[in-house]
Amino acid sequence: MKRTLLLLMTALLYVNMYSQENPERGFIITNTNDTVYGTIDFRTNEINAEQCTFKADGSEEYVTYYPMGIVGYRFTDNGKFYVSKTFEYEGKEYKVFAEYMVKGMLNVYRVTNISHYPIFFFENERGEITSYKGYNNIYETDEKAYVKNSQDLYAYLSKSSFEASDKVEAKPMDEKQLIKIARIYHEDVCKSNEDCIEYEYNTKSDDDKCTLYVGMGIDNFFRSKDCDAETLAMLEFGVDFDMKRVRKGMSVFVGFDIAQRKKDDSLFNVAFNLKGACQWKMPFDNNKVIYRLGVSSYMLSNFGAYGGIGCDLGNKNLGLVLCAEIYSPSMKMSTFTEDYDDKFGSNGHLNLSISIRF
Repeated sequence: MKRTLLLLMTALLYVNMYSQENPERGFIITNTNDTVYGTIDFRTNEINAEQCTFKADGSEEYVTYYPMGIVGYRFTDNGKFYVSKTFEYEGKEYKVFAEYMVKGMLNVYRVTNISHYPIFFFENERGEITSYKGYNNIYETDEKAYVKNSQDLYAYLSKSSFEASDKVEAKPMDEKQLIKIARIYHEDVCKSNEDCIEYEYNTKSDDDKCTLYVGMGIDNFFRSKDCDAETLAMLEFGVDFDMKRVRKGMSVFVGFDIAQRKKDDSLFNVAFNLKGACQWKMPFDNNKVIYRLGVSSYMLSNFGAYGGIGCDLGNKNLGLVLCAEIYSPSMKMSTFTEDYDDKFGSNGHLNLSISIRF
């Protein structure tokens, strides 16, 4: 069993090192204003602000671009749009890929790699720039700091639009509030018959995707000194939280198995198993190979490690998943006694489930 878990860990390390990028369709704008379509590595906002890893259509290799190396880049599916900019903040100059929140008469950019908090830069029609720190927790911030933060934005906006400046609140504001203020600014200042807003950030573009698993299978308990061998029918429910923007191919899986165990007195007893794991998905043709490594808790009293391997067949919305898992002998943890030597024994799962991605 230890050898099996060691092999699974080795496989997971291999996947983590050599898994493909997190590819999304998009394009780059070169410094000669040419638009080149291809595939962009979709990573966290912090990494996206530092670099763009791009593979042009027809090419076999990725090329990494840094700010000022290209004019900008954009994802076609979720619409996220980054441009090369140079900003001065707190006495320092930063070259970054700034993310457009709004593009128009009043440009609003988000930069996430120069501070613990996201920094929003406002650029009006005269080219004047001010910054706004996106505090996300009012209780961890000095009141004078976020009030001063709002006062500076108010003074900047009031030069052109009192209607927009009146919407500034003397407390931390999020992306939705800042975009709303920018809309009001455009409506007040823009006198063109055409739409003055050329681009607006989609607030759902940063939402992490989840996959719901619902399936059935068999659960085999191997014979040990503490239990007899038996094979049971099993139902499985699980949720997979996408983390591939943080680590390529990575996700976090939380699952729940339920089965009926037959006791010596011929009464059926419902048994359940909770499990959580780091999961890696490696593309294979149009499908994916799944690796899992984590911990499980049988009946909330026996705790042990487990690993699994499987395959995911399907498209972006619906899939069919076949997975085999091996559970090491689990240690019983009692809160009432000091006896921690009671082991439950090892078991294995084989289940087929439907995956629904949303």
